[in-house]
Amino acid sequence: MDHDPINLAINFDPEDLAEALAEGLRPDAEEPGYGSVGRIDEDGEESFVIAPVEALRDAISMQGYDPSDVVAETYAEGRALLH
Repeated sequence: MDHDPINLAINFDPEDLAEALAEGLRPDAEEPGYGSVGRIDEDGEESFVIAPVEALRDAISMQGYDPSDVVAETYAEGRALLH
């Protein structure tokens, strides 16, 4: 599965996409600018997609949610770590 925002919006829950978005924005991110999101398919196999935060943001928007809250909360957490 690729990281096209449409595919992400169709195949993943908004909560999982939001967590992946936050993951990619955190100052201690393993891969800055990228978040990983996973799901279990109909065969019981788990699959992961590593997607750029822009694709995650767009997928969340396509699902009818506002990703700005996730971005603001994650940046606030990052600022708190610096103080």
